[in-house]
Amino acid sequence: MAQDVLLLLRQQMQMWDSIKVVTEFAPGLPAVACDRNQMAQVLINLLGNARDAMPGGGTITVRTRPAPDGVALEVADTGVGLAPEYVEKIFEPFYTTKDIGKGSGLGLSIVARVVRAHNGKIEVHSDGPGRGATFTITLPTAQP
Repeated sequence: MAQDVLLLLRQQMQMWDSIKVVTEFAPGLPAVACDRNQMAQVLINLLGNARDAMPGGGTITVRTRPAPDGVALEVADTGVGLAPEYVEKIFEPFYTTKDIGKGSGLGLSIVARVVRAHNGKIEVHSDGPGRGATFTITLPTAQP
């Protein structure tokens, strides 16, 4: 699914000045139980936020890996990072770190709601301002 979204966005991403997108997809991962369209929208939102966090350019890494309770999808950027007080609130509705008129504060709250509706979890990690951020989504594997 992540590869499909990246292919879909390839032309748009080529217009992202000075931003490199790196992929690291683990082979042989089990299928996850999810609505592909909803999870594609989640990934599109995370990629857009990563782009917005790097106005001067940088690198976005999209990674999949096995997780103890399913499969993990990570979107990491080398952007502006997040202060600890932002990390605590980042998934709350109407909370935004963007300038007025640049964001509604709904994107990440919707992302979190979609992930949780799929019995998954989402976490964010940042070592602080100027150190980038990593969003990790973990989804359970599909039951046969």
